[in-house]
Amino acid sequence: MRRLAGKIIDKILSKLNSLKNIKDNAIKDEILEELEDLFDELIIFEGKTGASLSKTVDILEKERKRVSHEIHDGPAQVIAAVVRRIEYCESLLESETIDKTKIINELRDIKNDLRREIAELRTLIFSLRPPALDDLGLKSAVSSLVNNLKREREINIEFTGDDWVQLTKEAELNIYRIIQEALNNIWKYSDTTSVRINFQITEAVYEWIIEDFGTKEIEVEPEEKLIEKGKAGLIHMLERAELMNAELLIQPKKEGGLSIIIRLPKTNSLKT
Repeated sequence: MRRLAGKIIDKILSKLNSLKNIKDNAIKDEILEELEDLFDELIIFEGKTGASLSKTVDILEKERKRVSHEIHDGPAQVIAAVVRRIEYCESLLESETIDKTKIINELRDIKNDLRREIAELRTLIFSLRPPALDDLGLKSAVSSLVNNLKREREINIEFTGDDWVQLTKEAELNIYRIIQEALNNIWKYSDTTSVRINFQITEAVYEWIIEDFGTKEIEVEPEEKLIEKGKAGLIHMLERAELMNAELLIQPKKEGGLSIIIRLPKTNSLKT
C-alpha cells in the first residue's frame, strides 16, 4: 500500500514540474484536471489506509487481550501455586521430624508442573509469530502446524497444487493465521480423517483451498450472525482477509464438510 501511495505522489510531483515549462493554457488546464484526479485518488487511498490501520489496531488489541488472558489463566496461576508449594516444602524442612519422602514427592510434582507450563509458554510464544515463518517460509510453517495436529489426532493432511511463493511478511502471517484457524475448526468440529490444502497461482490471484472430507452437513452463517453469536475465530479469518484485500469464501459441500478458499491479489503481495 505504501508503494501505491508513493506512485500517486510521484505522478503528482511530475505533473507539477511539467507545469513550469508549459505556456499553452489548454494543456495547463488538462494537467490541472489530471492533478485533481490524482489528489482525489490520494484522498480515497488515505481513507482506505485509515480503515485498514483501524482494523489492524483492532486485531492487535484482540491478540493482546488473548495473550493476557492466557498468561493470567495459565503461567501466572501455576507460578503462584508453585510458590505456595515451595513455601510448604520449606515448612516441612523446618519441622522437627523431616519427612524426606513427602518433600521429594512434592518437589517432583512442582518440577512436572513447571515442565508442563514451560511447554504451554512455548506454544503461546509460537502462536504470536511462528519462528518457521521467518526461517523457512509460509509452507514450512503450515507443515509444522499440520504435524502438531497429527500428533493430537489421526488425520491425513496433504498438500497439492503449485509450488508456494514467498510473500510479504504481513501477507504470510495473515495467510498462516487463516489456515491455522481453518485447521483448528476442522479439528474441533469435523469428523473427517482427511484434509487437502491446495495452492494455485492464477493470472490475478494466489489461491489456497483448505478442504475437509467429513460427512457432517455444515451450515455457513452470514458475517452478521457470526458477530451476533460471538464466533470469534471465523470473524478473525474474515478480518485478516480484509486486511490484505483478499477474498475469503467458506463453502459447505453437498457431500458434507467444508471448503475454505483464500484468494489473495498478486498486486503488492509478493516479497521483493
